[in-house]
Amino acid sequence: MSRYAVGVDLGGTKVEACLVDETRRVLARKRRPSEPGRGRERVVANILALVAETAGGAAYEAVGMGTPGTYSPADDIMYGAPHTPLYEKPGLVSRLRDGLSVPLAVENDANCLALAEFFAQCHGRFSTVMAVILGTGMGSGLILDGRLHRGPHGNAGEIGHTSVAIDGRPCECGRRGCGE
Repeated sequence: MSRYAVGVDLGGTKVEACLVDETRRVLARKRRPSEPGRGRERVVANILALVAETAGGAAYEAVGMGTPGTYSPADDIMYGAPHTPLYEKPGLVSRLRDGLSVPLAVENDANCLALAEFFAQCHGRFSTVMAVILGTGMGSGLILDGRLHRGPHGNAGEIGHTSVAIDGRPCECGRRGCGE
């Protein structure tokens, strides 16, 4: 009997989900607007509906979600997501957990990409991987010596808010000239 999980990619403008089996084969993929401008409850409802729709009745055992910024379980906040201020307020992830009947794992989206590339493409061949993601924002994830590297503040490798032009335009994060 097959085992299933649902992966969710929460972005600034869209949320995407896929149903995978234990061999990491993608069985279904769906997408819809995330609508952060309509409030936290709308985003939560969109994600929960998308998970159910994507699963299509399959008995999935867990949900993994990639998010912009860095999720802090202690505060229930995603820090460092200036393009989506709603995500930087407490409660989004706890509301999702309340709406799911299975465990929910949350990780930075660029770290999810780095892990996926490492396990799908590089495992056994390379022990160090850097993956760059471009979307509403930009970021990167690092695998060092075969392990995800988050750094002391959970944002190792993040490049989106590195200043590339000291006198550049102001960024939503408060700095000037960010690569994002």
